[in-house]
Amino acid sequence: MNAEGDTQFRRLDAWIESMIADGKMANAQTTVFKSGATIHSHRAGVMDIAGDEPLREDAIFRIYSMTKPVTAVAMMTLVEDGTCDLDDPLAKFIPAFAETQVYHSGDIDDYKAEPPKTPFTIRHLLTHTGGLTYANQQVEPVATLYRNGKVDFSAARDDFAAAVDTVAGLPLIFHPGERWHYSISHDVMGRLIELISGQSFDRYLRERIFEPLRMLDTGFRIPAENHHRLPAIYGYDKQGQLKDISNYSADRFLRGGTLLSGGGGLVSTTADYLRFARMLLHRGELDDARILREETVSHMTRNELDGDLPSMGALEDGGDSMAGIGFGLIGAIMLDPAQSVFSGSTGDFCWGGAASTYFWVDPKEDMAVVFMTQLMPPRALPTRREVRRHVYDALRT
Repeated sequence: MNAEGDTQFRRLDAWIESMIADGKMANAQTTVFKSGATIHSHRAGVMDIAGDEPLREDAIFRIYSMTKPVTAVAMMTLVEDGTCDLDDPLAKFIPAFAETQVYHSGDIDDYKAEPPKTPFTIRHLLTHTGGLTYANQQVEPVATLYRNGKVDFSAARDDFAAAVDTVAGLPLIFHPGERWHYSISHDVMGRLIELISGQSFDRYLRERIFEPLRMLDTGFRIPAENHHRLPAIYGYDKQGQLKDISNYSADRFLRGGTLLSGGGGLVSTTADYLRFARMLLHRGELDDARILREETVSHMTRNELDGDLPSMGALEDGGDSMAGIGFGLIGAIMLDPAQSVFSGSTGDFCWGGAASTYFWVDPKEDMAVVFMTQLMPPRALPTRREVRRHVYDALRT
């Protein structure tokens, strides 16, 4: 265990260490950056509970859905370049979406679908309002159609173009713009970025984001010489004990593949992702690298919905109410802290990953926070709510 910075964060550190001591987490790394400096960093636990190696400072984490804000930034660089517009229909670039229908009624063997009332656009992809879903969500019979079609963007060896064309051939669960529903939108967006840019998705991210920001350990595959820096990933067994589930992701992150998931395919370090978060905090620029214009970041970090997430059909995130929280082009946006179960400031924005990783940026506090661990699913512990609560409590002391 190590800690730097003001002892005002001792309760945050103590909560994390208690979760590790109680066998609820194997490890965690937290960094708080505020007003131009890292004011707190903390690292605890082990790389693998079967061994005794402490969590490495340079550990490389599976960040899963924290890939989505990176994909969104990449998409907006293309918008800035003038090669596409937020309100362009997907069919302009992916012809298969010209035939996409919306589920109306019926069961898996005999369902009816209808044409969308409005075109499915890039904006809908960025805001999860297009009508796509995930195969493991309770939206039948469409989820079964996804499973039958083997729509799985974690299947590393699948063909990227074919996977997206398969999605386009399945019905949407609602008409674009009618609701908010968490989905494979950013996976489709990765393919869209390839088609618009003329580059592979991984190369585009590397050249436009990772290299300029010096995020040298972020990518879709961990090189062989760095495999030892990947911590084990855990779930719980039936007795509530930590269970190593690393085989679940070994192929995808250690050996790579042809299907590059814009929704959950990246690995990164705490230091790397903090540079990404600081770029957003600094309105699109970090050190000598400008990734986005200031006005673009302002646009990305405002609410795009007609109200908060519950008013658009999204009731919970990992068991937590989403009242008082909206959604922008970058991720979740705090609209009203008084309504929210999460501590924060009006206008702060955030997102997390399936292995309980999490980040947020609070412009009012001039602060960015990155929290890394490897525990699935994210609802296993209230880490997002607790880390935020302890950080804001510390700021008030």
